[in-house]
Amino acid sequence: MKWKTEIPYRGWSTPVVMGGQVWLTTATEDGHDFFAIGVDADTGRIRFNVPVFHSDHPEPLGNGASMNCYATPSPVIERGRVYVHFGSFGTACLETSTGKVLWKREDLRCRHYRGPSSSRSPSRTC
Repeated sequence: MKWKTEIPYRGWSTPVVMGGQVWLTTATEDGHDFFAIGVDADTGRIRFNVPVFHSDHPEPLGNGASMNCYATPSPVIERGRVYVHFGSFGTACLETSTGKVLWKREDLRCRHYRGPSSSRSPSRTC
């Protein structure tokens, strides 16, 4: 193991790696705040901890926190950009060199019931 870094809050997203960076999503357990985290791939140091969205009234997770969390969809990365998605709570694009939010959308509504999970189903067994 090269390094180990404690990541704040809670997230089940699969990290994405490019250009010496690791990006992942995380959210507060109550679903009020959503973050993009950028980690240096060589040192494990958190370079960016960007608050991206806030929800005053998040829909509760249907089966509770043991089945899912509010940061399950995985980011998508390309040179210079990382895209984070939190379902109805929002989708955003960040610049990977600065962590600056370039754009975001909060108008794509759906009912999650068990929380956003576009990249995997935590309750599914293979």
